[in-house]
Amino acid sequence: MANYNFTPTLNGLNNIDADYINSSSINTDLVTSTTLTGNLTNSILTDCITLTVPTTISGIINKSYCDTNFMHKTGVVAESINGYKTFDNRVDFNGGTCIVAGTGDSTFNGSITYNAQNTFNNYAPISNTTPLLPAHLTTKIYTDTTFQTIANMTNYVDIATNNQIITGSKIFNNDQSFKTNLKIYDQTALSTKYMQASQLIDTFTLQSQNGQASQFNISLQNVGGSYNTILSMNSSQATIAGSLSVNSVLTSNTSATLKNSNTFGTLTSDEQNINSWLNLKFRTRIYDIFGSGNFTQMYMIGGNEFVIGPNASGDKISLYCKSATTQILCFSVAAVANTSNVPFISNDQATFNTVAPLCSIAPSNANHLCNKNYVDSMAGVSLAGLNTWSNTNTFSLDIIVKSSVYLKSITGGKQATFYLDTYGTLAIGSDNASGQIQLNTQDSLGNNIIE
Repeated sequence: MANYNFTPTLNGLNNIDADYINSSSINTDLVTSTTLTGNLTNSILTDCITLTVPTTISGIINKSYCDTNFMHKTGVVAESINGYKTFDNRVDFNGGTCIVAGTGDSTFNGSITYNAQNTFNNYAPISNTTPLLPAHLTTKIYTDTTFQTIANMTNYVDIATNNQIITGSKIFNNDQSFKTNLKIYDQTALSTKYMQASQLIDTFTLQSQNGQASQFNISLQNVGGSYNTILSMNSSQATIAGSLSVNSVLTSNTSATLKNSNTFGTLTSDEQNINSWLNLKFRTRIYDIFGSGNFTQMYMIGGNEFVIGPNASGDKISLYCKSATTQILCFSVAAVANTSNVPFISNDQATFNTVAPLCSIAPSNANHLCNKNYVDSMAGVSLAGLNTWSNTNTFSLDIIVKSSVYLKSITGGKQATFYLDTYGTLAIGSDNASGQIQLNTQDSLGNNIIE
């Protein structure tokens, strides 16, 4: 067969038998042959009408058939697809909104992995399977039937349910924040008693809500595994059973009872202030500040005796008072003697029951007390013995003599006696045989006149 390579239009040809037709355009009114054999190269078939659906791989289709049965690969074209579509290989969706599913159901038989956030605006996702792995999401029916019962309540808390009873141990690995009161209820069944913890601004309050007298205890486990109650409180008092170490301010608005050993402060600069009465019902020990272990006890005994007693042999009690410049040792009490280093003033009677007071110095002022040695060394009158006056003595008051009065001679010779006898007669006698009784007076010039 010859090849036709020409430009003119072929009009009136019913049949063209050629191996090759090279033309920029072939216009035909109708191709009635059901089979077009040969090749059409670089040709545009216009107004090609396909009356049947092509059934072979090499069948020619027109634009209308393509637009109706196939999707556009490019461009923004709104298209609808009917029927089931099967993708045997990977399908990638790119763009701002990748997939928009309208009405109807979507079924995925394989695994789906989401690497970004998924949002469900109007409906929650539905699962008809029971979660088995820790990463599985749960369904409402699984949660309600498994964890909402008291017997199985081990891993779930319904935060929207009031008065929910939860059993089993719960472990919180992170901080838990409570924006309202925390209520801890009585473990007794049907009990409504509870303890409430709350925070208001800067004040934390732990408050009993029992409507009656209640007890608050703090217990710690010891080495043996048992629990010791170290703090017990009720509406009237707080009791600390163990040692109390106060590193800051301790304030008690009512009675405070401390048992066992208690330590207040750890440094010498830690001061303790007591602004009200401090009642001590037993011995109080005051230790040596230099750490020797010696101490002094203070206590009341017998209802009327206050005791201050050092415990070591040779200890003493010293009383100091501060002058304008320094501390002065005023009084010292020891087992061997008491020493006063300042003047001792007694405004009332001083009584010495067993021994007399001692004084080693001589009195120098008129109001000084005198010791026995000083009195004995002074010339005086002994009412119990004989006394001799070597000087002139003046008696400003009456002298009452209930016995005889003896007068010695000026030269030391014989003596004269005068006395009042039992009859009231004044008797005057001279022991000298030649003695006389002479009465003398003085005149206005001081001369003696013998009567």
